[in-house]
Amino acid sequence: VLEKFIQEISLIIKKSLKSAKRIELVPMGLMPRRPGKEGNYILYFGFLNQHKGVENLIEAFGKIKCREKLVVIGIINPVFRPDVEYKDKIKRMINDLDLKRRVNFIYKFVPSKPLTDYISNCMFVVFPYRSSYSGAQSQATIDVLASGKPMIVTKPAQGNLVDNENAVVIEPDNVKILSAALEKMIKSKNLRKRITKNNRDLAKELNWDKIAYITLIVYENL
Repeated sequence: VLEKFIQEISLIIKKSLKSAKRIELVPMGLMPRRPGKEGNYILYFGFLNQHKGVENLIEAFGKIKCREKLVVIGIINPVFRPDVEYKDKIKRMINDLDLKRRVNFIYKFVPSKPLTDYISNCMFVVFPYRSSYSGAQSQATIDVLASGKPMIVTKPAQGNLVDNENAVVIEPDNVKILSAALEKMIKSKNLRKRITKNNRDLAKELNWDKIAYITLIVYENL
């Protein structure tokens, strides 16, 4: 019922946008965090379902040779698109591809503080989403920006994420391209450094004080 309600609201918003003469976009805000150290693992976190493309990430990771591990943190969303078989599918893939030593699958809810530690101390984060419905403008990407970490995302990327400047932006649902992006990010320390610096700068621009001011200006101009 809730999902049907959200779909109906989405249709109303889309119709309103088509008839709008002017649209103002105010980005999501964040609280910048102190950066951690660059660890030896790649991270995915978030709810698990077919639209998130986690199986593509595991398959792509299995195709590359590296010392780094892949950490996958997530649970099935109990409200939106419940998919109880997806967890078992991920586990089978890890076993079938002989990745048990390289992939750490953490199937549980991780509270904010330890999750922030995972983000702050990873090498980079990957969001291999298959569709914009899964999070083209998601809280997950905001959490990564807050820590100034590099990331790989699929198109359509969040508006403030520029390819090779704030993230490596790739085509969705393509294991070969995702595998190449993983290798690119792992091998290029200079790329990771550049993205980290840019994302720390971007995090400062997206702090809530500035977002509140932008929102106030929009209201004043109505």
